[in-house]
Amino acid sequence: MCAVGVRSADVAGAVLGLPARLPMQAGSTSGVFSLSVDIPQSTSPGTFLVSLDCADGTSSVVQLVVSPSGGVPAGGGATTRGANAALMATGGSLLVIGAAGALLLRRGRPS
Repeated sequence: MCAVGVRSADVAGAVLGLPARLPMQAGSTSGVFSLSVDIPQSTSPGTFLVSLDCADGTSSVVQLVVSPSGGVPAGGGATTRGANAALMATGGSLLVIGAAGALLLRRGRPS
């Protein structure tokens, strides 16, 4: 955030693998600016200190956290290595056998 009345600001993007100076969009409130960027995949996950420079010569540092792509790392689980074809085939077979058994039982009962 810049001082009230400041009309422009930019961000130093080089630390994130972006252009050196990124102009920000003025917000609806004086002194407030915003910027949307796509962080390059080559940027390592971590915490970065990004400089916000206001047109009046003042600046501040913003802390930005870049998370790994592909979702939040949540630990192990059956799906971490992709689908297991053998388990899927076994489960599918059990479903078919169960459905056939239910049909046989239903047909065998007198009405």
